[in-house]
Amino acid sequence: MFESSEVPEKRQILKLLLQNPTVNGKKLEFSIASPFNLVLELADSPNWLPTLDAFRTLDWKNIQIKLNQFTMI
Repeated sequence: MFESSEVPEKRQILKLLLQNPTVNGKKLEFSIASPFNLVLELADSPNWLPTLDAFRTLDWKNIQIKLNQFTMI
């Protein structure tokens, strides 16, 4: 999806996924925005049960609003 998108759409995707992006010399530094950071943390975990509460307590309404804004662009 990213590769086939135009530049404005790519910016929106990165804005949704990345948090605090900065350029340090020629290196891009960033952290992954919530809830995507949890998905990355869980990718290497064979047991997802300990993080169940983290998913339950996420602000899902706010996440849905952000996703809807992204899909409207």
